[in-house]
Amino acid sequence: MRIKAILFDLDGTLLDSLWAHRESFREVFRKRGKKAPAMPLSRLIVMNYDQIYHEHRVNQTLGLTKNAFVRERLHNLESMLTKNMEILDRVRLVRRLRKKFRLALTTNSSRRIAERETSASFRRLFDAIVTGSETKRTKPAPDMLKLAARKLRVKPSKCIMIGDAVVDIQAARAANMKSIVFSGKTSASPKNQLQKERPFAIVKNANELENALKKLGVTA
Repeated sequence: MRIKAILFDLDGTLLDSLWAHRESFREVFRKRGKKAPAMPLSRLIVMNYDQIYHEHRVNQTLGLTKNAFVRERLHNLESMLTKNMEILDRVRLVRRLRKKFRLALTTNSSRRIAERETSASFRRLFDAIVTGSETKRTKPAPDMLKLAARKLRVKPSKCIMIGDAVVDIQAARAANMKSIVFSGKTSASPKNQLQKERPFAIVKNANELENALKKLGVTA
């Protein structure tokens, strides 16, 4: 199998930004003197606003309409995000890989949020960008990855997905792609959950990622 394209997740994989997604949710409750419901980060990042609103009884607890909740959480998130959140050692590897491979960014975040937390120069590292605004279903469904492959004009079987969450592995499997995932303090899913999904490799840093890629014949 010859890899021709590499797909990257954004939050938790290339950016240390998942804390902002979590805190933007908690802040809605804190402002009203309430404690936010406990929820694993790995679940929070794959739930849409409608699911969060109803599952955590936001109306009953805070007296907020869904639209008011969405507006406030989005405002909180945007105020927390900056354009210098790149995890530099990984981004340096991305810059080297782009000289030989087609690259795509696939993120469950909306296009608006993705552009808020990244610079234009960062986004130019990728030949295609697919956000949660472009497909009806986000990861763990394969739709975003398949769309990215189409934009890159590469068969899914010739792509590899690099992420940090269980949903990245599941989406890659459903799209007929191999996956490599980061495990560490910036990642969405704990290592034991990642192991259960059996990705091609679990890595801790850019050096380990580069070594895992070499096993697939991918050299920067």
